[in-house]
Amino acid sequence: MIKVAYIALTLVCLFQTEHLIAQTVEGQLLHVVGQASVSLPATAVDMILGIQLAQQEAAKMQAALNQRSQQLMAFLRKANVDNLKTITYQIQPKTRYENGKKIDEGFEGRIRVSFQLGVAQAGQLLDQALANGATNIESVRFTARDKELEDARQQAMAKAAKQAVADGKRMLETLELSFSSVYRVDLQQGLNPPSFESRSMAFTTMAGSPPPADLESGDVSVSAQVAVQLKYKI
Repeated sequence: MIKVAYIALTLVCLFQTEHLIAQTVEGQLLHVVGQASVSLPATAVDMILGIQLAQQEAAKMQAALNQRSQQLMAFLRKANVDNLKTITYQIQPKTRYENGKKIDEGFEGRIRVSFQLGVAQAGQLLDQALANGATNIESVRFTARDKELEDARQQAMAKAAKQAVADGKRMLETLELSFSSVYRVDLQQGLNPPSFESRSMAFTTMAGSPPPADLESGDVSVSAQVAVQLKYKI
């Protein structure tokens, strides 16, 4: 049974390896929280394309929007993109006010579709999408495939746990206490789940504009946080 003696001691340190350590000594347990990050090359792109049109009549608006949508979706299916889905379909009246009077200006329609594809395909697809129904390039977000992200998460959690144990041992040496064993490793309780950070762009390119610049994908950063309890001897 672990004795409950309390020593109030809290230390927060930021190491060059980008680990944030919060340590508290309570009884014969040292609680250490470690963070770690792993970088990997971006291999995929999450993209959102849009169609935005205006017509005087609702029926004509719907027909024009559907025609463009069918053209764009057929192009994207042929390109073998992943996770293709429609995220917005909207038709609404377009109005303005002049001298306090409401003036109807027909209807405006909007469709947005999202999908994922490989980095190597992104530049060429963007050029071709504007000739195949899309009017807007709304978002380009560099990421990695699910399997690659999961592997990086596992590496980040292992790295965070090792760093937490090493930092805890150094703290015990500083306090002239003797490390005994690792009592508990907690990957979830009270902590944020592993997360990743990607590079993104948000812009709008109208059809007929110059093609987008060559895209530089960069890296994706995956982070994890792990709590470790170390037993020690006084």
